[in-house]
Amino acid sequence: MFHQLGPHTGAALDVRTAAALGGCLPSQAASALDQLAAAQLVVEAGPQSYVLHDLVRLYARSLSPGHDREGLLRLLDHWLRTLLAACAAAEPGSEPCCALPDGVRRAAPVRPFADRADALAWFSAERDALRGAVESAVAAGLHDRAWRLVLLQWPLIVWQVRDGWVPLLERALACAEADGDPGAQSRARALLGWVLSEEGRPEEALAQLELAPDLAALAGDANAEAIARINLAVALVRAGERARPAELLGAALPLAERAGRPDTAALAHQHLTEHLLTVGASEAAVDHAVRGLALAAPPAAAPRRVVLRTLYGEALAATGRRGEAVRQLDDALREARAHAYEEGESAARAALAALTER
Repeated sequence: MFHQLGPHTGAALDVRTAAALGGCLPSQAASALDQLAAAQLVVEAGPQSYVLHDLVRLYARSLSPGHDREGLLRLLDHWLRTLLAACAAAEPGSEPCCALPDGVRRAAPVRPFADRADALAWFSAERDALRGAVESAVAAGLHDRAWRLVLLQWPLIVWQVRDGWVPLLERALACAEADGDPGAQSRARALLGWVLSEEGRPEEALAQLELAPDLAALAGDANAEAIARINLAVALVRAGERARPAELLGAALPLAERAGRPDTAALAHQHLTEHLLTVGASEAAVDHAVRGLALAAPPAAAPRRVVLRTLYGEALAATGRRGEAVRQLDDALREARAHAYEEGESAARAALAALTER
């Protein structure tokens, strides 16, 4: 077991990851780790959780350099399978952004995730280890693993969008290009463009986002094309364009429907509602908010429902239906509090305050 720990990329080490590295059962990994802890080569940090010092890990790697690539593949593929499970828990009902690569290893069971909060906490805790895994994959020429390791972190990326993700996403894009995968390139550009837009870098964002829809179409990925069009539309709105965003969002709806993705269609309705409010088309905004809410089924889509309900309240207020608007905004506020969605709670409260001031 100690000889197999070298490819690990983080300080924290759980039993399942150790089992993946060692190509053994979790029970065997737990027994070996207990012995290593007794020898002070790893430090027990909690139930089935250990800490591996960098110098010790490098020493382990030096003992079996010939096995590093196979052990690295087992580790990377374990990370990928765990990331897919975390995505499913963080964004229930959402489409996986990629499939597992060919020849994936299935060396050990992945940890279960209780709910969205549990998954997001895991994403955050393992961020440094995952970044190290990406660099190890790139160094080994495993580009098909590297871009997946980045893109499968999307629930945390969109949740903490202004937290320095650009270099990692640029790495993912380079790996997707090296892998020759247009679908991966589209998703990487769409996500990178979104992050750049949120960071207030509109020209760089549009340079990425303009290319994403055609790459998705080339890959035959209707849902990715819909998302790429939505992200481009939002960036154009922020850049001050008024006509083209509605065209892009309108085109995203049939693409999402063709792909059978109500979550993506709800996202398109959300941004159409917001855009229509901006240009003064409040009745049309009401219609799209209602349609979006019908598609954003609780509880999985709670944050999106909060945003849509807040926009619905604002659209109702713009059409003069003040009482209905207050009810929708009150509901948005309650739902945001129930799901600890602080940003949504602030937006709903601000909309209510603006309404009561009129």
